[in-house]
Amino acid sequence: MKKDLQQVTSIPTPISTNQSDCLLNELLTQIVSITVRDLAWVIASCDLMSRVERALDTQDWTQSFKHELNLVTLCPKKALEQARPHLLELDQTPDRLDQALSFYAKQHKRVRLGVYYEHLVYYWLEHILKAVTLHREIQLYRQVNGIKQTLGALDIVATLDVKMLAALGVNQSTQVQKMQSLSIHFELASKFYLQVPKTEAHQALDDSLPDTYYQYIGPNERDSFGGKLHRLFHHQLPLSQSKEALERFQLNDIKVDARCLFIKGRMFQHISEYSSLNYNLTALWLRHHEIPLLFTLFNEKEISIKAFLCNKPSWLAPPSCEVMCQANAINDEELLKQAQMAKGERGSTLWFMHSAQQDRCAWFMLVADDWGQRG
Repeated sequence: MKKDLQQVTSIPTPISTNQSDCLLNELLTQIVSITVRDLAWVIASCDLMSRVERALDTQDWTQSFKHELNLVTLCPKKALEQARPHLLELDQTPDRLDQALSFYAKQHKRVRLGVYYEHLVYYWLEHILKAVTLHREIQLYRQVNGIKQTLGALDIVATLDVKMLAALGVNQSTQVQKMQSLSIHFELASKFYLQVPKTEAHQALDDSLPDTYYQYIGPNERDSFGGKLHRLFHHQLPLSQSKEALERFQLNDIKVDARCLFIKGRMFQHISEYSSLNYNLTALWLRHHEIPLLFTLFNEKEISIKAFLCNKPSWLAPPSCEVMCQANAINDEELLKQAQMAKGERGSTLWFMHSAQQDRCAWFMLVADDWGQRG
């Protein structure tokens, strides 16, 4: 029994060279509750903007938007440091989180990964960061020739204590430091993208952001990271500065001082780019006919690996050590069979896998052989 327990606690999680990711992975080895693990991932995982900017060295393009929108950025590492005691305590009594999520779900009944992600962010703001006021999904409209048109909705407006924002690593001007609180318009997104060659990239919508961002395609093949950022920076974030928003704010005693893009997720690189599996690996994608490459990547001598099919909304934090120890060992034929049978996003399925020796692990997105070639 002692040997089995040692095996349970020794399964690695995908480790990134990013410091916040390393600290998050360390914390996740201590948390059992599924929802608390997801909450920790939402709070402390590296945001997609920072991850891609570092990978592609494209930090400069956001400068004009940051000035125009008064954008603030939260530091994942500091957010984790602030939330860590709360998360460990919450893991002992996860019913509090589960009850809150059930309450939010009754108000927002759409069953989608993005909505679950929003519920977790809302809980973090309300119960851990102690936001003074919270407004969610503020709908904005415009009258055009007497006809009411929907402009969109602001995901969340939250008023946070300036000292709390400082603890989260938000750089503050002298003027802000004199304030007691700051009201922030949060735009939220949880996105998962597969990186493709330039020849398969989506068409850029304009020249306001790098073309390389359109090389990240969603599992459904319809959206791209570039397209999502285009809408966020040109429509959703500026919406709280619009005439209609200011009029609505005045009527409802709402104020917005700054904006924050809170986008988390995972970027998958093609399996052909890797010759070995290592702890710096985060996520890979492959087509069904390439499944044998996956087993070669783990170890040519292994005929099976442990694989856990992650159905939505279980796309956020990796499965716990206990879950992975109970996962079935699988060979390439059985993996292909299960991937083809599973109800994924246009045939795409997300898996968390680790070697039989429990020394290597990774996320894998499996897609149909004709993925990216369908209209």
